[in-house]
Amino acid sequence: MSISNMLASFFRLHVVIRLLIIIMGVLFIFGSLAHLIEPEVFPTIFDGLWWAIVTTSTVGYGDLVPQSPLGKVLAVFLILAGAGFVTFYMAQLSKHVIEAQNAARDGQMTFNGKNHIIIVGWNTRTKNIIQHIQTKAKNISIVLIDGTVKNNPIHSNKVHFIKGDSTQDKTLRQANITFASTLLITADQNKNELQADMHSVLTLIAAKGIHPNIYAITEILTTDQINNAWRAGADEVMESNMFLSHVMTNSLLERGMADIVMLLLDQLHGDKFSFQTIDDKWIGKTFHVAAAHFLGEHKVLIGIKRSKECYVNPSISFVIEKDDSFILIEH
Repeated sequence: MSISNMLASFFRLHVVIRLLIIIMGVLFIFGSLAHLIEPEVFPTIFDGLWWAIVTTSTVGYGDLVPQSPLGKVLAVFLILAGAGFVTFYMAQLSKHVIEAQNAARDGQMTFNGKNHIIIVGWNTRTKNIIQHIQTKAKNISIVLIDGTVKNNPIHSNKVHFIKGDSTQDKTLRQANITFASTLLITADQNKNELQADMHSVLTLIAAKGIHPNIYAITEILTTDQINNAWRAGADEVMESNMFLSHVMTNSLLERGMADIVMLLLDQLHGDKFSFQTIDDKWIGKTFHVAAAHFLGEHKVLIGIKRSKECYVNPSISFVIEKDDSFILIEH
């Protein structure tokens, strides 16, 4: 490798690494000179290097001290040059640590983890979701993407913040979406319903374009955009407005129903509510037979999921088919 290539490679290194290499080189040169000038005081190059490190760090043990005038002149130059380099290095190191902390806080730092969850959009729902995840799965890393907040709204070492537009490849790659396990896209509360849904669908398209196999859950507000979300590759579509409409309607017709629904949802969060893919032995059997079986295992069978349809509390003669899933409540 030519000298010009070596210099080019050196200058491509991070400034802190370059400074460290320079300092070690300067210390080695002064240590070697001390050994050559006063071999009786510094019997080995290591002794000279030890003296140079102790001197530049301003520790000054005094176990090795140059005796000759030339050795003392060398010490003066070491103090002026070496100590200056070390001080400058520590200042640069502190600067880069602070810059890294600020970048992480302001959402400018790239996430390098794997098997993480990406959540798009900051709102009250997102806050509650993150709190529930951290309660149930403390080791899961979460990347929050939002372009409206100034810095990370969650103070946790398991929540990494990316500030930016979730429809842009740059932002998604900054969240390391290629190695993410799950993507949750929440509706943007700063837009009207149609604009929020269009933004969610665009985010979904961008995400699936980079990582086609990521499991994507998308919140959709308007009925007209549901099919677009499915076409864009959503694995689950959540119609939050439809859900709230059902709850409000039931409350109007049956007073107190909203409280019951919220209590049920609070009880069913986490691992109490689950899907179970059926074994072949259940094909052709009735819902009644399956429900009786699971009661013996202290589980309540409340319905059957078939493709994109759910049958809650079907008739006891409802026949189980291939590729169905059980909807269970576990104790």
